[in-house]
Amino acid sequence: MVLVTHSMGGLVARYACAPAGCGVANLVKGVVHVVQPCNGAVVVYRRFVEGLANERATGLEGKIFAGILGGTWWGYTMIMSGTEGRCS
Repeated sequence: MVLVTHSMGGLVARYACAPAGCGVANLVKGVVHVVQPCNGAVVVYRRFVEGLANERATGLEGKIFAGILGGTWWGYTMIMSGTEGRCS
């Protein structure tokens, strides 16, 4: 089977396929992760405090990125507060 995961489902699938996990790795041919929070959750929380001032993207790319997501902590918070969250 091929697993398609979203958000925390990716963490659950990784655990299930791990040698110390549920032992289903031999049944899984592949895994597709969508929005898996393995590293991203910490970045999002930091952006709520700092904004995008300390991002790695610099120059024109960084300005465009900050413009889309809000360069300051309050700009980022305003944009993210209006972003639809969906559970399906």
